[in-house]
This record gives sequence, C-alpha cells and structure tokens, in this order.
Amino acid sequence: VILMIGTDFEGFLRVEGKYIPVPDGLNIGSKYGTHIQLEGGTMHRDNIMVEICPEPCVLPEEMSSRVSSLIDQAEAHMSGALGVQAEIAMVPTVKFGAEELGGEAAAELGCDRDYLASRGDVIGRLPLNASMLGKHRCGGGHVHISYGRLEQVRPALAIHMADLTLGTLEATMGSQGKRREYYGMPGLFRPKKYGLIGGVEYRTPSNLWLADKESIEAMMTNALSLERVLREEPVDDIMTCITTLWPDLVAADTFVNEDAGRASTVLATVQDMFPKYEWKVGV
Repeated sequence: VILMIGTDFEGFLRVEGKYIPVPDGLNIGSKYGTHIQLEGGTMHRDNIMVEICPEPCVLPEEMSSRVSSLIDQAEAHMSGALGVQAEIAMVPTVKFGAEELGGEAAAELGCDRDYLASRGDVIGRLPLNASMLGKHRCGGGHVHISYGRLEQVRPALAIHMADLTLGTLEATMGSQGKRREYYGMPGLFRPKKYGLIGGVEYRTPSNLWLADKESIEAMMTNALSLERVLREEPVDDIMTCITTLWPDLVAADTFVNEDAGRASTVLATVQDMFPKYEWKVGV
C-alpha cells in the first residue's frame, strides 16, 4: 500500500491590503455543488473564504509545490472574477465588520458534524453557529490521515497521536488567535473514507502551517510518519505513547496556551519513542 498525504484548507481574500468576504455571485463554486477544477486540485467558496483542496501526494515536497501552485491559480481566478488583483492569505483568524457579515454565506459554518477524541473515546460535538464566532471567521488547515487498521487502531487513538505529532508541531509555529477557542482544541476530527483504506480528517490545525514551504513540508513529513506508525507499529506501543504523553498535554492546556516549548518537548519524546521515522520538531 502506498500511503498518501492530504489536506484541505481555507484562506482569506485580501484586496489592496484589506480582508474582504468573498462576494456573492462569483463563479467560484461552492461546498454544496460544483468545485472549480485547477491543475492539481480544486477550489470553491466556503463561508466567506476560499477553500482549496489539493489532490493527495506521496511526498511532502510534492505537497508543498502543489499547495503553492494551487494558491497562485486560485489567486489568478479570484483576480479575474473580481477585476482587481487579489491575494488568498493563510491567516488563522480575521475579524470583520458587522456590515461585511450580512450575507447568507457568512452564517454557514461547516457541512458535516465534528467529533472530539477524548481519552480513547469519541464525543459528538455540538454544532457551532455564526453567533458564537461573532465578527470572527477562522481558516482551517485540515490534515488527511489514511492508514487502514481502523479496527485495531480506533479513530480516537489515531487522533490522539495526531495531537502529539501534528497539533504540537503547529503550536510551535505561532498563534491561531481566536480560532484556538472555537476549533483549535485537542482532538477535533471527522471520520473519513480516504481511498481504499480509510482514515480520519484532523481538524485542530489552522491554516498557519500552509503559509510557507518549510512549514508545509514539516507538517506533511510528520503526517506521513504518523500514517506509518498507525499502520505498522504494534497497538500496544501506540497506546503506551498516548497514555504517557496525551493526558499531560491536555492537562497543561498546551494548545490553549499555545505553549511552543512544551509542544516541542512532547514531540521530541514521540521522536524518541518511534526513532525509525522522520519527525520535524520545529521549523
């Protein structure tokens, strides 16, 4: 089986240095209908943002190049649709004016239910609504983890390992801002059927890690190593890693406090426990 790495992410539209909602009436697709086909992936409108969905890749460097190309293509498409030069910015949280959030799309949050992995169990999360976010909107950088072995390594355990290897890495890169409060807690995910072997979508990370080549390659390196651990390592060893590190990660509010030092320490310990895989501890 060839393991693939994947992501989907949301970016904010920026015109002449100002963040603006994606205007109504543009031909850019929607998450409920047709997506705009690009070379190497697709784009569509999501809430007031632009969502980009790269095709899966085998290598981290391949994903980095693909993401950069797709952002360039999406910016060109948006510039053409708007008739003005537009950027798609990878920032986790933007605060808009009330008048900018009056459109119908601004009230749409999510299309499927989110779940939380907590101490080996899965808890259904109550849906967010736009009033909870107020004037803030948040950009995600979700990581697709395909590994099979779903009966032996339950999704909750896979997500605990994602917290320890992906969530920690992103916590060393900077702040999610208000997104951390709404989406950036440990364990946020959706079950998915990726390819023929199945997996999970890890939704805790923001789009912060998609802002530059080094961060993308670091996150995708850890994602690929995580998939290999989940597919290859004895379940008892995976459980030992989780029970050793995950409760303290949560108890110390490592993500809530965006404690880069503690996150690096946790990730370095994972590296020591699974030394035959390549891990990025920071960027």
